[in-house]
Amino acid sequence: MKRYLRTLSLVFCLLITLILSSIGQTALSQQTLNAPVYLPIIMGDPPKIMPIAFRGWVSTNKQDIYTINDDGSQLKNLTSNPAMFHFVWSPDGTRIAFDTNWNGYSDIYIMNADGSGLVRLTTDPASDSSPSWSPDGTRLTFTSTRSGTQGIYVMNSDGSNVVHLIDCSAVCQYLHWSPDGSKIAFTLGPFDNTREIYAMNTDGTGLTNLTENAYYDEILEWSPDGSRILFLSNRDQSGNLDRMDAYHMNGVGTDLIRLTTSGYVQSATWSPEGDKIAVSDFAIGNEGLSIMDSDGSNSSVLLCQSNAILSYDPAWSPDGKKIAYSPFEGTIGNTTGIYVSTIDGLTCQHLTAMLASGPIWKPGE
Repeated sequence: MKRYLRTLSLVFCLLITLILSSIGQTALSQQTLNAPVYLPIIMGDPPKIMPIAFRGWVSTNKQDIYTINDDGSQLKNLTSNPAMFHFVWSPDGTRIAFDTNWNGYSDIYIMNADGSGLVRLTTDPASDSSPSWSPDGTRLTFTSTRSGTQGIYVMNSDGSNVVHLIDCSAVCQYLHWSPDGSKIAFTLGPFDNTREIYAMNTDGTGLTNLTENAYYDEILEWSPDGSRILFLSNRDQSGNLDRMDAYHMNGVGTDLIRLTTSGYVQSATWSPEGDKIAVSDFAIGNEGLSIMDSDGSNSSVLLCQSNAILSYDPAWSPDGKKIAYSPFEGTIGNTTGIYVSTIDGLTCQHLTAMLASGPIWKPGE
């Protein structure tokens, strides 16, 4: 009987132990289910800082080349030798080519993006100016008077292998390589109604007048895909040299599209994707800088601090989200310098107060 009772007691204790264990595991499981779950926090990428190069004016005819980030940080003088400059970034954003009259006549130089590694590319005692990079960054076109008359030349980006492409019958300006590197387009002619837009192969052959009319035509730039050329003309303003509108045409000079009608356009520039165009229009009521579709439709005004942006030099950021510009003096709170606005107009930042012009974003940022 005692053995039976002892066995019964052991069985009872075992049952109690199993029941308590089951209750404990259930409570632990419920506690685990009710415990907060901590997931890793995925942070968005910080705003990308993009450098802008520009000309900072020291005096009426003296400039230096500067860079500044689009948040206003890291202002840097790259040249520190005031003169007159025309400059352009290399396609990969690692170098800057420019012309200047440091030696009493215009020569072409190249330097790294931080101002180091300065190299003089031309040494001819003539005027060498207006460098323009090939899309692959290996060559530069430029204008020169070294033959006794102005002409267009090409050389390697280290200054070697200079080749004379053509002589110009009048002033040659604004050399632009097509994005595929097969053509060079430019403006040729005096500053009157015989000024035309030409294109040629990069070896100087196939010279073609793309506009060929009795009006003033001046190239601005190729579209990003190379299918169109943006330009200014007074063809619909009775040949008035003070009245220009913006147009674009295909690469052989046909299929003309008129973008504006006011006759007071100062400049225009394609967005990086080629679907938008920023136009600077000084006509009263047109509010200065506007953004439109590439066919001229859906134009919207871009304001800064509720003010019209009157600028000669709007420039798109590489990502197409911002525009840099230098306002016409006194038009934005009587300030000067370089500004950046988002294309929705919600943000407008004054980067530097020095008298400045010609902002160009560093490519590839």
